[in-house]
Amino acid sequence: SQASRSLLTELFNTISYQTTFYFTWDETIQFFARQFGVPHHLWLTLATIIGASLGLILLAAGRRDGQPTPPTSTSISNPISSDPNRHSSFSILHSPFFTAFNLFLWLTFGLVILEMIIFLEPFRRNPRYLVMYLPLFYLIAAYAIFNFVVLLQKAAFPILRTTHYALGTAYQLSATIIILILFTLLNLSDLRLALVTPEPAYEDAFAQVYADWQPGDILLTMNTPAAGLYLGQADGFTIQNDAEQFLLNTGTEPVDRWLGAPWIHSAAEFNALLNANPRTWFVTDTIRQPVYFRGDWQAILNTQMDPIWAGDNALVYRTRSDRTPLPTSPDKLVNVDLDHSIELVGFSLNPPQAETDGSKLAITLFWQTLAPLAADYTTFLHLRTSNGVTVAQRDSQPLDGTYPTSQWQPHETIIDPLTLALPEDLPAGSYQLYTGLYRLDTLARLPVTNDTSGENAVLLGEITLP
Repeated sequence: SQASRSLLTELFNTISYQTTFYFTWDETIQFFARQFGVPHHLWLTLATIIGASLGLILLAAGRRDGQPTPPTSTSISNPISSDPNRHSSFSILHSPFFTAFNLFLWLTFGLVILEMIIFLEPFRRNPRYLVMYLPLFYLIAAYAIFNFVVLLQKAAFPILRTTHYALGTAYQLSATIIILILFTLLNLSDLRLALVTPEPAYEDAFAQVYADWQPGDILLTMNTPAAGLYLGQADGFTIQNDAEQFLLNTGTEPVDRWLGAPWIHSAAEFNALLNANPRTWFVTDTIRQPVYFRGDWQAILNTQMDPIWAGDNALVYRTRSDRTPLPTSPDKLVNVDLDHSIELVGFSLNPPQAETDGSKLAITLFWQTLAPLAADYTTFLHLRTSNGVTVAQRDSQPLDGTYPTSQWQPHETIIDPLTLALPEDLPAGSYQLYTGLYRLDTLARLPVTNDTSGENAVLLGEITLP
């Protein structure tokens, strides 16, 4: 039936989303470095593997050396030296039970590591997926450290294990303590970092939203599972970068994999939702925000929303009550091509044909990228008289530098609000408004296709100031 086929298709997609054959040496090294980063280290992982391997070798050697020997006159007179178990320090750890236990630890933990290296995509190789296996890792590490101590004793101090049992035991205990202290000191900075960088407190964040929730509010977040758990809804799944791994129906109407919330993937969509909904909540965290969101999103966040709450890396924003809404589309189209790389789609004046307080001119430019850009360009905005005299100007990177042009994505629309300061003694009348892009290091302007200004500038039009 169609339902069965859909179910099987979704099951296959889920499995293929989780697993795929992927293996390179560089990725494997990076994998270990990530899994055991904070508070672990790659070197500790390798030391554990080597130490545990040596431990298995020592186990086999110890079991051979530990076979009882016929008593001699010397051994009869010295009961301590005649006890083979006393010769083998911590002999219980060399028993068949602990041999099997060590093998169990390695099979369980090792196979999980092997699966993550070979069958999982890099984005699935995340430390949080191994948290439940950390006790096994610590047991293996402890067992490896112990075997390393035994190896040192057998290699460097053989007399301690043959004639001085008490001294040998004291050596093992002190050496183990010293190694543990050494490992702790080597990881101290990472342990401190781990203490001050906990997982984002989404439970508290959504509790703040719930406490101030009003009818008609909407919620946007990347963490839709937490939103569903603590608030019961998520009206939009917000993410810009690397979104495909979290989406279903990518070819039609993409939604997130957990709640089926619609994907809000651009700053323009984000801005449109803010304009359409007087009270919009946005919940994120300081870890995901710089990774999955670009500067244009951050610019809208900074100008259109207020930070309501922050704690343990979690952030809660709400629409600013006194904000000036950004337009979602230009009031006037110009459609000017700049070097076949960027198109100036149009602009909007806020409010149209006037400034708000007599000393500023608010304008919003709409750019669209046609091809990837290698350089960071600066925007210039000139207000000129009819005879070409510049009476006011502004030079700044788009979105005040939060989203440089080198990071713009092809076919992306960038909404760039600008404020042009006007001289206090500027006479009322008609003025011309020019804009364009240039490289700050060379001052060379980006060529304007079919330029009519003679200076690679775009004439936005004539405006009248009161």
